[in-house]
Amino acid sequence: MAAPTVNVLTSPPSASAAADSAEQTAPAAGDLRVISKSELRKIKLRVAKLRKQGHDVWTDDEVEKEGYTVGYGAPSGLHVAKKKQETTWDCGLACTQMALGALGHTPSNEDLIQRLASTSVWSIDLAYLLTEYGVECEFLTAKASMDASTYEGSAFYNDSLAADSRRVSRLFSAAAVEGVVVLERTLSATELWNLMRAEETIVIMLVDVTKIHRRVVSGFADDGSSGSGGESEGFMGHYVLVTGLDDERGGFVVNDPARNDERTFVHADSLEAARVSPGTDQDMILINVYQSPPKPPPKDSPPKIVRVCGTVDLSDS
Repeated sequence: MAAPTVNVLTSPPSASAAADSAEQTAPAAGDLRVISKSELRKIKLRVAKLRKQGHDVWTDDEVEKEGYTVGYGAPSGLHVAKKKQETTWDCGLACTQMALGALGHTPSNEDLIQRLASTSVWSIDLAYLLTEYGVECEFLTAKASMDASTYEGSAFYNDSLAADSRRVSRLFSAAAVEGVVVLERTLSATELWNLMRAEETIVIMLVDVTKIHRRVVSGFADDGSSGSGGESEGFMGHYVLVTGLDDERGGFVVNDPARNDERTFVHADSLEAARVSPGTDQDMILINVYQSPPKPPPKDSPPKIVRVCGTVDLSDS
């Protein structure tokens, strides 16, 4: 099942269209009430269905037509149950578990590992895993390929870089045939902010952990606090799940599988620096939460990744 394009709000509907809509259906501004989470969810489900049918509709417009307003200001976003990573390399799997759980099904860490071809996990691996569970998602990246030279000299990848390069290249090449949506594009800071404001999307994001928390974390990858991505000249790759905004403090609400807190506030400029850091390719997987629950693949079915790559190597060497 092909994923629909996730609507990125770069500008509101035209002024004339908004005026016509307001004149016909919207109540006076003073009559608007702050919408409840349950009512907002109903409207977003309706909007999601209409968008899939090709209609140009906007959640904010539909909210206003119903006589409501969205009360921005307090920390917002979708509450997603926290999952901590279990090893130094599985932060991406923890984020995938959290995303699947938000949609209605939480697989075990072992379930996901069994559908991998390596313990060296890249963003394309996560996109394949989500697709195997029937999740509609889009993998956005600055480069739909792997430049192995970026990671040369990294202790994290010394033993697997050549194999990773071959495997990741195969996965990118076969993505379209396997139903994995890969888009060679990036989002600006404004586009990301507006996307999260709509409260319809969660994002698995590759970041440089030394920048997201504005400090260098000594031994981060050795104490179970970080995960895949490795380190190269100070770069320490790590996956987090972005779930919403905190308007008052000017930042994002993040589920970080390396941290003990349930939800973490990250200032907007810190997240921006971390996600565009060299080595990330600005990788992010966009997942619209208003879709059908995930469907676990049959346990005896060959994983997509293994079918494409041909072999399975789950050794820790």
